[in-house]
Amino acid sequence: MVSKRSGEQSDSTELMLRRIDEVDERDEGQIIAELAGEKVKEFVYKFPQDGAEVTGLSWIAYKELAIQWGNLKMGAPLVEETDREIRAIVEVTDLVHNVTLWAGTHQPKKMELRTGGIKDDKFAFEKAVSKAQRNALKNILPQSIQRAAIDFFLHGKALPIKEHRGERPQERIEKPRQRAVQAPAQPQKPAEAPLEVVVDTETGEISGVPAFGTKGEALQWFHKEHGLVTTDIQPYFPDGKAMGDLSVDEVSAACQKAVAAKKAVKAER
Repeated sequence: MVSKRSGEQSDSTELMLRRIDEVDERDEGQIIAELAGEKVKEFVYKFPQDGAEVTGLSWIAYKELAIQWGNLKMGAPLVEETDREIRAIVEVTDLVHNVTLWAGTHQPKKMELRTGGIKDDKFAFEKAVSKAQRNALKNILPQSIQRAAIDFFLHGKALPIKEHRGERPQERIEKPRQRAVQAPAQPQKPAEAPLEVVVDTETGEISGVPAFGTKGEALQWFHKEHGLVTTDIQPYFPDGKAMGDLSVDEVSAACQKAVAAKKAVKAER
């Protein structure tokens, strides 16, 4: 027997998923319109929910907000392709607060037609990269400035960039006004020097690589420390596998081989 509470949670989750799908569909329309050279003007989406109206920012709104916010550095996307979809991961850094976050998306290579049927989506790559960038900006920009941006785009109110500059990414606007007990300051650990990949020229063995818990951690570390992108790594995938078929250790091994190959080329020069 399903409880009333679990049923309500299920309905709420289903509603949220439908809203995410609708946002994705609208953003995909904006991405295609931009590729066609059209001027897109819809900065804020509106959705009915529980008798009220819910608002959210569109893809072009996040791009404009990033320009207004400034001091953001976005890395080259890591892209992989499977038989069914294109996956993209993007790194973005807030240079003021020295915070780096990652975000990704997966985009089906086929699209359903409103009239019925399925066809190849020739813009799947562009959609995947743009949506990964959108998700990265959504992660790095403070929630309070995202909410303020809705009033900025809808009602022309000033965007309080300076007021929010001291707020770190991912902080919420709801903050306690007072704290009864001040937590003792925690001693800060000294920053660890980045590990360096060392290649033994005689045996070809590679050392100095940390253990990774996920493939994303491995990709992030090798991209940050050695500038690797997916195209550098793919030639070293075992047996022609795709990224999605590899284990964490196989991804790390492929990255290490790519670094070793880069070092060998530099050594020859």
